[in-house]
Amino acid sequence: MLLTVVGIQTAASAPILWPGEPDPAQESRVFDLPDAGDRLERVDLRRLDLDTSGKAIEALSRALADVRAYETRLDGELVIMADLEAALGRVALLRDGKDRETVFRALAYQGFAVDRYFASALASDEAASPWRAPVDGRQVVRPWRDAVAVEPGREATAYDISEAPQRIAFNDLRRRLLDVLPAGVGAGELPEGATLWLDGVEVASDGTNTRVPPGVHYVHVMLEGAVILHDRVELAPTDTLTVDVPLADAVLDGFLASLTPETPVPDALLPALKRVGGEIWVGRSGEKGPVVLAVSAAGVRPVEVPKPGRDRSPTVDAEGGLSVHATVGAGWMSSADFYLAQYDVAPATGATVNAAVLSGGLGVAFDAGLLRVGGGLDVLLPPGPHHTAPTGDAVLRARPAPHVYAGTRYGGLVAGFLFPWHPLLGARASLPAGPLEITVDGRMGLPGDLPRAEADIYRTSPIWSTTAGVTWRLRP
Repeated sequence: MLLTVVGIQTAASAPILWPGEPDPAQESRVFDLPDAGDRLERVDLRRLDLDTSGKAIEALSRALADVRAYETRLDGELVIMADLEAALGRVALLRDGKDRETVFRALAYQGFAVDRYFASALASDEAASPWRAPVDGRQVVRPWRDAVAVEPGREATAYDISEAPQRIAFNDLRRRLLDVLPAGVGAGELPEGATLWLDGVEVASDGTNTRVPPGVHYVHVMLEGAVILHDRVELAPTDTLTVDVPLADAVLDGFLASLTPETPVPDALLPALKRVGGEIWVGRSGEKGPVVLAVSAAGVRPVEVPKPGRDRSPTVDAEGGLSVHATVGAGWMSSADFYLAQYDVAPATGATVNAAVLSGGLGVAFDAGLLRVGGGLDVLLPPGPHHTAPTGDAVLRARPAPHVYAGTRYGGLVAGFLFPWHPLLGARASLPAGPLEITVDGRMGLPGDLPRAEADIYRTSPIWSTTAGVTWRLRP
């Protein structure tokens, strides 16, 4: 089965798993979603964040060289033990025989410091407790036991332990440990193609036990060049370690095959989810388009994939929210009040009381599902010579119209004020078109009475307008 993983680009992106070979067109649609990441291989779902470059081994080798200077100093053994313990603790796996040799040399030299410092008090001194281990009814130097465990076929040389008494003691202990009943390490349930490694050597992955001396051993599992499991284990005589990968193929494939929003997430998948950002998407090619489900520790939820040609902008975002918009358009206005500024010279013709207008506007809106409320400022500009309105000593040609809107994303009511004189009522229809909206407005400026300082009250005429425009909407 092919399983492709798409990785994380940003903090919001999610890896995508495709059980089976995806349809290229459908895969592209999912890949283009804003939250999709880069393409990875299947093994990256299992890959551990682990130093496999050998930096920990290099640091151990440097520490071993540095602590030799304390061999001749009073109580220098304590520095040797502590510094090598810290460096050994950072080694997570052994890649090969060279790594194993470095660990052996560090443990042999650390054991030399333990044996020389505690001597015959090793079994009784409370301070020696971290440095001793029981073997066949006797307390022995723990680092020496572990050195034999990782390199049972190697004796200590003068290069490893310079002082003869400790070197002889190590080799005697090695012979005793090789006569003790061994432990066993074998493969359990591993992914197809995975290999089991023990102390830097690949061993049988068919369930056969590999016999090893008791002590600390380094175990890891490789899959397609990646470490997908590692452990440092302490085994006693006759112990048997069976190595299983928690995220087994059967668990993963069974989960993916039955995946629905109601499917429980297996516990074995949770560590992998955490490593890749907390959420993965599982995609499938369907008859009507790709089906995507988001999987996290909280459960499984569907991911919306827009249909081909459907606007993916926030205008049709089902989650809604705040948006800002700009509109440009044109239309028609009609009112006897068009010629008020020049009523004494304006001809009483249809062209005076009717005008083509340019329109524009800015506004904000808030969508909650299908519902929408908002407001803004529109401006209507009649271009004719008599299409102005008096405002004291000046005239007004562009007619500002602040307003509020309530309704749905597709239509609703408008209320506001058309300067300089008219309360405003109307309706608006909107039609999404890709990243834009086509809008049509019909409005009426209500008639009313205007007091004048040098004349009787003037009754304004209603103003009728209809405009069509293009709106660009953006969500911050």
